[in-house]
Amino acid sequence: MKNVFSLLIIVLLFSSLAALPTNAQDAENSRNYADYSFGLNLSNVSGLGLSYRIFIGDKAGVQLTGGIIATTSQTSYSGGFELQYALSRTPNYRVFVGPAFGVYGSSADKDIPSSQAQSDFNAGLGLGLEVPILGSSVRNQLVGSLTIYYPTFYTSEGTISFGIGAGVHYNF
Repeated sequence: MKNVFSLLIIVLLFSSLAALPTNAQDAENSRNYADYSFGLNLSNVSGLGLSYRIFIGDKAGVQLTGGIIATTSQTSYSGGFELQYALSRTPNYRVFVGPAFGVYGSSADKDIPSSQAQSDFNAGLGLGLEVPILGSSVRNQLVGSLTIYYPTFYTSEGTISFGIGAGVHYNF
């Protein structure tokens, strides 16, 4: 199983090289679209919590996500990274693909033995769609997104399966 995980990481890293800007035309075209996004990402692959996304040229974007949920008995946290390469980016929608990584865990409070603290690392390759929620453009608007990940590797279970993510962001 360790070899499968290593192979998946290598494939995801090499696939991310395709998302780098290819020419000056990418930078010129990006003026027609949102350059930054801030919002909420809910994903079992790329993190749960607040997220910030920046676009590099017309095709590539990087999204960072982080969140903490604290109760009286434990504190749960997650952090994630997603590289998004736009297959199609118009003023009305965006279709993207790319690798995503997430760390999920919980730290025990004083009432829970430290042996019950858990953490998990997930990695997957996603295909997503972003559309405007209000208005007809993804520029300077509230947008919704849905991403399906496959293959997704879950370290806690040692399995490869599907993953999903949804988000609401304001593009500016």
